[in-house]
Amino acid sequence: YDMVTFKYDNATGEVLWMNGYNNLTENEDDWGFCVAVDKYGDVAVGGVTTYATLQGKGAEDAVAHKIDGATGATLWTDEYSHAGNTTLGSERFVCILMDGCGGIYAGGQTDSTGTADNFLLVKYQDAPELNFSIGTADTVVCANVPVDFTLITADSADSWSWNFADGGTSLARNPSHGFTSADTFQVMLIADICGSPADTAYQNIYVLAGPSINLPPDTSLCEGDSLWLDA
Repeated sequence: YDMVTFKYDNATGEVLWMNGYNNLTENEDDWGFCVAVDKYGDVAVGGVTTYATLQGKGAEDAVAHKIDGATGATLWTDEYSHAGNTTLGSERFVCILMDGCGGIYAGGQTDSTGTADNFLLVKYQDAPELNFSIGTADTVVCANVPVDFTLITADSADSWSWNFADGGTSLARNPSHGFTSADTFQVMLIADICGSPADTAYQNIYVLAGPSINLPPDTSLCEGDSLWLDA
């Protein structure tokens, strides 16, 4: 058996994507017991994978599986064995929650602690650090040319503000800004991530003056005449 997750169109029932997990190391049974969806549509599945031979793990290991909600692609998978379990014990996740800030909480059972069954709780994927990208090949740009800025950690940010160090600001998530003079500007992004105190990220933008072109007065030409232009 493989652990399989489907996403359906709510209106038509059409299958939008299917994601399958198979423990190829053992090619044994993989079961999904619980599923959660965060506010951005990404999916977390909790379950168990079984082992026919020991392979340095327990007879059963808990499985946490993260799926891209838009495409159905696997983002990551973790096979959890309690404290590097090398006995024929077992772990399994039977409930899973997502906190909307990148945190995934998988709860279940383990009997690999040397006693009877015990409660198991594992947390995955803490909120990422604040960062942003610039929509150019490098950080050197010409004056009066719009530059696109993208908040990389937008999925975990509750609010944000930009300061472009030239008097310009923006409250847009992914703003575009043009610098009107040549200079070095330290762009600052301030954002609250998952209710935590505001975090700050900086990047320098090096702005060069645009080319200056002086053209002579208008000149009338007749057909066949030539005109030299000196730039």
